[in-house]
Amino acid sequence: MSVQQKFKEIIDTSEFDILDYIFLTPKDELSKFQKEMLTNATGIIQDNIVGEVKYFGGITKKNEEAFKIFINRVNEEIEKEENAEEKKELTNLFKKYKKILEDYIEKVCYAIIPVKEMPWGEVLFRTAPKIIVKDDSIELYDDIIAYYGEIKTVISKTTIFGNLKDEEPLFAPIMGDLYLDYEFKETEEKAKKSYNFAYISAILKSLELTATKSHLARYHEGYQRHGEPICDFLMNRDDLLNVLKDLTSGLESGRVDSEISISALALPQPSDKTTLVVVMNEANNEKDFEVCFESALRLSAACYDAPSLEVTTSQGPAQTQPSQQGTGMTTPGGQELKQWTAEELAEEASKRASSSLPEGVGVWTEDELQKVREERGSGLPEGMEVWTEDELKELAKKRQGGLDIPEWEPEENMRECSNCGYTLREGWTECPICGTPVSSEETEEQEEQEEQEDKDERDKENSDI
Repeated sequence: MSVQQKFKEIIDTSEFDILDYIFLTPKDELSKFQKEMLTNATGIIQDNIVGEVKYFGGITKKNEEAFKIFINRVNEEIEKEENAEEKKELTNLFKKYKKILEDYIEKVCYAIIPVKEMPWGEVLFRTAPKIIVKDDSIELYDDIIAYYGEIKTVISKTTIFGNLKDEEPLFAPIMGDLYLDYEFKETEEKAKKSYNFAYISAILKSLELTATKSHLARYHEGYQRHGEPICDFLMNRDDLLNVLKDLTSGLESGRVDSEISISALALPQPSDKTTLVVVMNEANNEKDFEVCFESALRLSAACYDAPSLEVTTSQGPAQTQPSQQGTGMTTPGGQELKQWTAEELAEEASKRASSSLPEGVGVWTEDELQKVREERGSGLPEGMEVWTEDELKELAKKRQGGLDIPEWEPEENMRECSNCGYTLREGWTECPICGTPVSSEETEEQEEQEEQEDKDERDKENSDI
């Protein structure tokens, strides 16, 4: 393990919590950086603000005691005997980190902004600075911002928007649940999710995980970028795509080495009957604030217009809207479809089961059906010619014009899914069709060997009998 890796491990286990330093504060008492960011964030929607804007900022001096405890905790870890060889390098790294950490705290801020004539009753803005420990340096990225809010509708599936290098950006579904390193406390479960700073931080962190980015790549490669209704609907909104394409992610800014980046998320919350919409941008000037806000606004509005479908969660299906007798639904193409309740379907099935057959329609008994099946399978119709295997091969050869074309055979390194039989490419970890994990070749060989041993054992027992 390198010194940098060990240092990151020490920092992670020392449990620094930015919430210890964030306070509701009058805007004038915030740092110069915080005031500038919050002024840009609110200035572009000044005419739509109704009521008081609440400002929050990171302030080290308001909790110096917690900061000292954290510093001492890290120093104690560095002083441990197991770190004796790297102690000097770890100490120098921590001196640099401490200065950057104080700057980081002073650059964290957010605001709750009440608005009118918007998809949300209020929109939230926050900065999302990051400290990244590299092989030769420690860097603070302080130009990452996000707008987010909750809309009062539930979309059918968690949806992300992002870019793949040298490809057009796209919407893609999260197959399953979004990975979040966060658990709600009982006191938080009924509170508004967008107010929970730690929860939003966990979401922003999740958008940069390889596990989350893989959903974007899988939908692009395995599903040819279409098939999920909510994603297809959003991809057809040119007004939405045109503004989302102007977002600057870590891929475009050069902040990350990955070839995939995610800029936006729509996360359904069935228990609250809402959807949380989050949009990130790397902001260097006022225009970046405008692009980020407009993207959040248009994505929220589009989610309102999206067809309402059943939402699948880890707890099972959750209906987005209660079914009502006599109501209908409209497809994205404008077609009116009748919507049936479970009671109506049961009643209709009962009617069909109890009704008599139309006059003149015969009824077949089970014995008669079995007899017909046997007759049909007993032989070929009279006069039908029968071809042998050799004759069929000869005929195929004539149709090829006498060319000796070898039969197609699958590549040796191609494998099939154990569940659905879909052909898998080398290096795939799961089936793109059914999601079944792909076992290693060693595991498959062991399973085949165990099956052969079981077969030999059964054959031996049969022969003894």
